[in-house]
Parts: sequence; structure tokens; C-alpha cells
Amino acid sequence: MKRASLAFLMLTIGLCAASADVFQFKIRFGGGLSDLAYAVVTVPSNPDFRGRTDKLGRIMLKLPNGTYDVKLVEDRKEYKATVKVGGDKTLKVVVAEP
Repeated sequence: MKRASLAFLMLTIGLCAASADVFQFKIRFGGGLSDLAYAVVTVPSNPDFRGRTDKLGRIMLKLPNGTYDVKLVEDRKEYKATVKVGGDKTLKVVVAEP
């Protein structure tokens, strides 16, 4: 019985484990790209996630592997992007669109 319980617990933890990928969000500005600094970041499909980018537009998303639509709000302007969380822990640059 203990082995079955332990196996179930390990399986549950493995299925629910979140990855942590780092993204840098940018927007098109003046013919180039600008960092999306201090934007509030939400993931509509995961209402428990809420964060803020740093001064360079970077944020670590700790979510289960998968593809997510992300909403970013900075200075009352809303942007959207799609990101893929895979757990490879490399910086991914993403251009958000209005």
C-alpha cells in the first residue's frame, strides 16, 4: 500500500511540475524594438500567474510546459504575445503586439 501511494505521489508531482523559462518582451517603436519594461504580465489560461517585467522587459514564467497566450499591460497600453514554455532555461526574445 505504501509503495502504491508513493508511486501515485511521484506521478502527481511529475505531472504538475512547472518549468521556468525566461522571456524578454519587446515592442516595435520608432522603426526598431524597445524593451517592454515594468509591464504587468498575466496568462489568461492560468489566472494564478501574475508578474511584472524588469527594466529590460524580462520575466521568468514558471508554468507547466506548453504554449500560452500572454497579456502585458504597460502605461495603460495592452499588448499580447504567445510563448512556449519548455524548461530549457534560455532567454527567449518575444515581440509583443498591440
